[in-house]
Amino acid sequence: MDEQSTTSPAPTPLPLQCSGRAIELINVVRAGKKVHLSGLALAKYAGAKVTITISDVPKKYAKGLGGSTVVTAADTFEVNLPAPTGRLAPLTRYTATVAGKSSLGLKLGRTLKITGNVPAAGGDRVSLQYTERLGPGKHIITIARQVSCTREVIFEKLELPASGKLTVLLPAPAGRGEVLSGGHRRVRSRSPSRGRPRESRARVLPLRAGCGRGALRP
Repeated sequence: MDEQSTTSPAPTPLPLQCSGRAIELINVVRAGKKVHLSGLALAKYAGAKVTITISDVPKKYAKGLGGSTVVTAADTFEVNLPAPTGRLAPLTRYTATVAGKSSLGLKLGRTLKITGNVPAAGGDRVSLQYTERLGPGKHIITIARQVSCTREVIFEKLELPASGKLTVLLPAPAGRGEVLSGGHRRVRSRSPSRGRPRESRARVLPLRAGCGRGALRP
């Protein structure tokens, strides 16, 4: 009897494991007159249509800002959409839907976003931009890697310069075919009058290849 070759299914990406959802938006970032969105979906939806819808703003304002794309064989999806304008732009929230299953919504307005992600010796060189006005006192960015749904490992703490920009070399993820390219932010404000620094926390997720530049999720 001929032996049949078997291939182990690819593990479910960590963001989907933790959310329990079939699809998740990972990155949303403005690039000139466009907004670049990327995300992940379960392997069974490869080739399926993903619809991007707009919320949190009036319908007349959201008209023409949504769109669609397709889940790739790598279980990722990406799309460039027209960027919103005006004072409501930061409030614009994007949701991805595949086969009736929806992601959590991501806002375009970000406090801390990834502006670059370049492969480098030993890992990825990631550039970050703090988008809000920096007040008095020190501002500390804590970079941590999420290794499971309940555990994260602090990689580095950096003082944010006045420009709000910094670059850090992050180690390559352990998973084959993965990149460090997105995450969450959590902001804790401490009183500058007491000489304590204000801290921002960036949690970087190990993602599958195909989700590149993007904004840190709220």
